[in-house]
Amino acid sequence: MGNPAIGTMVVCLSCRKVVWAQDSDFGDVRGFANCAKLPCPLCGIEGNFDGWRVYPKQLENLDVPDGWAAMHKIADIWHFAWAADGESRWTI
Repeated sequence: MGNPAIGTMVVCLSCRKVVWAQDSDFGDVRGFANCAKLPCPLCGIEGNFDGWRVYPKQLENLDVPDGWAAMHKIADIWHFAWAADGESRWTI
């Protein structure tokens, strides 16, 4: 098995906000959210997500110390607002 990711995040492409993030490897959360047609917890649009998994080798390229900082930097690079907090979580 390869190196596990050190960060996973999901972005709503409709409202351009990071709606979910975790500092570990949760697999393809974006794929699940799209297949299940989950609504964005912020704007309500269904199944319009992209996602990133950050791996240790990317830290040097992004010039950051950890996965959490890498996810924030990726969000900044792509101009995504950070909204991954208790208010933006999916509830089922």
